[in-house]
Amino acid sequence: MEIITTVAGVITALGVIFGVIFAIYKWYLKQEKQDKDIKAIKEEQFVLIYALCAERSFMITAANTGSIVRKTVIRIGRKGNERTGLL
Repeated sequence: MEIITTVAGVITALGVIFGVIFAIYKWYLKQEKQDKDIKAIKEEQFVLIYALCAERSFMITAANTGSIVRKTVIRIGRKGNERTGLL
């Protein structure tokens, strides 16, 4: 009877050890995926910020040149700001 209890204890202990190892492996894979996602988000934010800075620079340049394009650009910019709540 002791042999059965000992074997059951060993099997249970092995199950717990493998369960912990599997949980750690799953956590590691999740962290790796999060790192990739964060990197992709940072790259996307860089592109968006770069585009916004370029647009703002264009609007300032157009406003300072006094060209015909200036009125159109300013009008478009104001409409966009009104829609987004920036004005």
